[in-house]
Formats: sequence, structure tokens, C-alpha cells
Amino acid sequence: MEEQGGLKEIFPLLNGSTKQGKDEIIALLDNFISNYRNKRFYYRNEILDQIIDKLSRARKEFDATRFFVLIVGPLKSGKSTFVNILSRARVSPTDVLECTAIPTIIGKAEGDHLHKIVSFFPKNEQFETEEEKIKNDEELFDHIIDVLRGIEPSTVIEGQVKTDICEATDENINRVIMIDKECDEKKPMIATIGVEDKGFIDDQIMIIDMPGLDGKDVNDRNPLYQRMVERADFIFFIQSSTSAINEATNDFLNWLLSNRLTKVPLRLIHNYHESLYFIHDSITKQIIDRQISAGVKCIREKFNVTHNFDNYVLNFAKISNYLMSPNQIKDDLSPDIAENVNQYLSLEKQIVESLKKERQSIKDDNCVHKSKGCILQSIELLKNLSISISDRIKKINEVLLGIEGFRAQYLARDISFAQLMETVSKILVDEEIEKSLLSSISNATAAYSNHAGEIKGADLMKEINNLALSYSNFTQVNANSKVWMSLQECTKTLFDQTYSDISNSASSFLGNELSKEISITANINHTLFPTAFMAFCPNYYDIREYRRFLGLNNKLSAKHYSYQEHREYLYRFKADCENLVSDKINEYKCAVKTALSKIRDEWVKDILAQLEKYSNEVREIRNEEKTQLLQQQSSINQMLHELGFK
Repeated sequence: MEEQGGLKEIFPLLNGSTKQGKDEIIALLDNFISNYRNKRFYYRNEILDQIIDKLSRARKEFDATRFFVLIVGPLKSGKSTFVNILSRARVSPTDVLECTAIPTIIGKAEGDHLHKIVSFFPKNEQFETEEEKIKNDEELFDHIIDVLRGIEPSTVIEGQVKTDICEATDENINRVIMIDKECDEKKPMIATIGVEDKGFIDDQIMIIDMPGLDGKDVNDRNPLYQRMVERADFIFFIQSSTSAINEATNDFLNWLLSNRLTKVPLRLIHNYHESLYFIHDSITKQIIDRQISAGVKCIREKFNVTHNFDNYVLNFAKISNYLMSPNQIKDDLSPDIAENVNQYLSLEKQIVESLKKERQSIKDDNCVHKSKGCILQSIELLKNLSISISDRIKKINEVLLGIEGFRAQYLARDISFAQLMETVSKILVDEEIEKSLLSSISNATAAYSNHAGEIKGADLMKEINNLALSYSNFTQVNANSKVWMSLQECTKTLFDQTYSDISNSASSFLGNELSKEISITANINHTLFPTAFMAFCPNYYDIREYRRFLGLNNKLSAKHYSYQEHREYLYRFKADCENLVSDKINEYKCAVKTALSKIRDEWVKDILAQLEKYSNEVREIRNEEKTQLLQQQSSINQMLHELGFK
């Protein structure tokens, strides 16, 4: 087969005798298992566990004390009847409809297990997914077969399965093994039946009765049945003169004969039904010969089987009835049927003697081939695992570089305030800050200009002082104003957008992994924004400042000023303050810009501090993972070397 060339390259010393191949395979498996069975892997995963379990099972197969003979074929080909003949007991149900529903193992038993059916059920467990349940069932099925095959003690399935034991009566056999669509009773995974060692079965040989290849469960491609086939040592393929080798049978044979885990001897048995009794014997023989020839050709040519295999023609109905229900046979036909049965018994004896003689070599050949297949599968899995680890290491390196690049972007990022300052100016205009201030100045000035007569210079200076204090208390921006709230919102939006731009940029060259891990946030320190305009005049003017401002001298401080002069001085002061309004608004804008710079510096510092902490944490985690992966990859390379991969 195709994989044999590869096997020769990997196992160049195994081209000699089976004995040589067996010894080398056992030595290789023993060495591998001893090195890795109890080894604690870094970053351990299920694949390595599966490989070790698979190779451990392959090694134990060499020590198996049971020889599995599998009976397979299409529906209604007579498999169950042939199983009953080989067992010398009715252990497999026969019916006009599809009968066998589960794999059934028939073997020699004594004492309590003689003539008993033992059914194996998985214990009820809850699984999150159907895939988990299937995987659990497959592993459990393998363990059950290990126990029945004699390579594991029964303790390996304790607590995992529950068994049901009952008498092997016709009723119980039908209930446990047969398909019953109207019955809600859950079928076991597998069942065993204990019989006496009459005929074909002995201390080592066990018969496995399988569902029909084109039956419902096989059409569903039940993986448990495939695993049962993989464990067989010898196969009887049943072909019937009333059942053709159909597509389902072709699929099975194609899988069986091309599967690297199965290379077992196969014997073709044609179950001859005498439905053409009214035709001349010579013509009947031609028809049967043609059917057999077609079956042989199918197996030899279509499925590329080059090794020799025997084929036989038997009448299961005659043999079965004569051995187990002789009283049902017509007296006049008994001699003829007895001759057929004697021919079968002679053939059966020949096969049994041949199997006894060649059983060990057949088992060794099977084990060597299965082990090679397991090793090839393990090598393939290890290679794929090594590739996935390399890909992961590459991704880790990208993340580590990306984190540094992400940090560098923050350091190099220039947060521009031009747009924000335009927004601040617009807010001041929209809120009519300048108009409001000018109106407040006018109203306050008018309140001090209602004198009808003269006013002393000292009183005039007092009025101007009070007016100055009134101007200085105008507060147009505070923590509750629209200007203040809008300023916070716009600033936060600007910084959030800056962070978003950098994060998106990082995601574009790092992929989703880093962006999912980043969880950095920083708050805007809004307390740095100026809460009010600066006073238009000092809160306190001494006499000299007033004199300088009013053009007064000391001698004239007690002078009386007329109504016109009084208003002139007040409006001179008002005009000067009005000229200061735009200057004060610009001063506020400068104060905002200064605050923004401080906020930006604090924000960037906060971001960088978090990023540094985050970078260190991720760097440590990823470097640890990388170290573990490199150690894992080293172990995998060593495993590949020990399995003979060059």
C-alpha cells in the first residue's frame, strides 16, 4: 500500500523477517514509552497524551492473550447464522429483518459467566458537547476491548462502566442484541456471551459478531464499530447468493483494506442458498462460481489485495439446522445434509488447526503492522504539533515586538489642540460670554451714575473702588456652567479618539490578540481647567492708584465734582474695562491651553505608566509561554527522533 514506501524509509531495518520486525518494534516502543509515559511535559496538551496512549496500547497488543475473529458482511448474508455455527449455540439472533445492533463478543467461559450475557454501558455523565461524549465513548470502548483482549486488568474500567448480567436465553439475546425500533431501552456499547469450547472457540479464540455493513448504525459510520474492526486479528467476510457486494460493503472493504492500522488475514465465505433448486446443477454451479469470482475479483483487484486468501462455499442453513436442530430435518434429506456438515466440520477443523499453528505469527504480523501505522500517525501528529508550536512562537514574538511598537506610538504621538481651541472659541461665542460681560459692566456702571448733584472726590474714588470690586466678581465660567461642561466633554473626546487611533493602528499590525489584551484607561484631570475669568481690576486700589487713574492730585482729593464730571469719570473707567474684556477672554483661552498641556502630560504619563506595567506583565507571561513551547518543541523533536523520523 501507499504508506509502505514511507515505512521503509522510516524503518529501514524492518525489511527482514517478521521476528526481526517484531523485536525492533517492541524495543522502539518500550524505549519510547519508558521515556515519556510518566514524563511531565511543559505546556502539555491532549495530543501528546493521545500519542503515548496509542503507542502504549500498540505495545500491549503484542502481549494479548485473546485472538479476535471478526465476522462481517452485508445485511442478511448469514453472519449471525455462521456465528451460531462456530459457537455451537444460538448466541446471535437470526431474523428476516436486520438483527444485530451492537458488536457482540463470544468466547469460552466457565462457572458464573457460562451461558451469560454481559452488557457494558457507559455510566451516565453530562458532557458539554456531543464531541466530548463521542471522545469519551471511544476511549471507554477501547478500554473495554483492552480488558476483554487480556492486555489490561478490569480495574481500568471500574467506575466508568456499569454492567448488566443475564442468562443467555433467546429472549434476552433478542432484547440485548437485536434492533428493536419500538423499544426505548438503551442498547449497551458492547456485549459478551460465554459459551462452552465446542467447535471453533477455544481458550484464545473469540468471535466478534458485527452489525451488517449496510445496516443503520454502520451507515451512520459509528466510530465504535470501526475501532472494533481495528482490533481484529482475523476476518471472515460473508458473501451470500442473495446479497450483493453493494456500495456500503465496498466502502467498508475499501476502508478496511486501506487502513494503515488493519492488515489482517481475510477469508471469503460464500453462503449458498438453494433458491435455484429447479435449475440444473451445472447451471447453478456456474451462477455460484460467477458470484464467488466477482467477490474474489472485487477484493483482489478493486481493493488491491495482493496476498493470497482462501474462499469457501457453505450452506449455512443446512449446517446450522443439522448441528443445532437435527429433529427439524426431513429424514430423506438427512444423509445428504450430513455429508455437507461433515465437509464443513472437516474444513472447520482444518481452519482451527491452521489458526492454532499460525495464530502467533498472524498476531505478530498484525501487531507489527498496527504499530507501524500507529507510529506513522504519531509522527504525523507530532510534526503538525511542532508546526503549530512554531506558529505560536512566531505570534508571541510579534506580540512582544508589537507591545514595544505600541508604546513607542504613545511616546511619539503629538496631540494637537488646534481643533479643541477652535471649539473653545466657538463655545465662548455661542454662550455670548463677551456680550454678557459687556452688559454686566454697563448695568453695574449705570447703577452708580444716578447722582443729581455734585460729589466729593473721596466719594467718587469710593464709587470707582466699589465698581472695580463689582467687575472683579463677574464669574462667567465655573464648574456648573455650560462652558465648563462642554470643555470637559470635548477634551475627553479628543483624548479618547487619540487612544482609539493608536489602538486601531496597533491592531492592524498585531491582529486581534493584542487588542483583546489591552485594557488601559486614563481619566481627564478636569480640575486643571481655569474655573473663572481673572478680575478686570485689582481687588484693592490705594489712593495713589486712583489719583493716577483719575488724574487727581492730593490737593484735589476733597474737590467736589459736578454731575457731568461724575459720569465722565465713571464711563472712563467703564470704557477701560470694556477694552479689557477681549483681552481677558484671550487670557482665559491661554489659560485653557496651558491647562490642556498639563492634562495631556498627566494623561500620557498615566497611559505610559499603565502600558509599562502591562508590557512587563504580558512580556513575562509570553516569555514564559515561549520558554515552555521551546521546551515542548525540543521534546517533540526528541520524540520524533526516537520514533525513527529523519
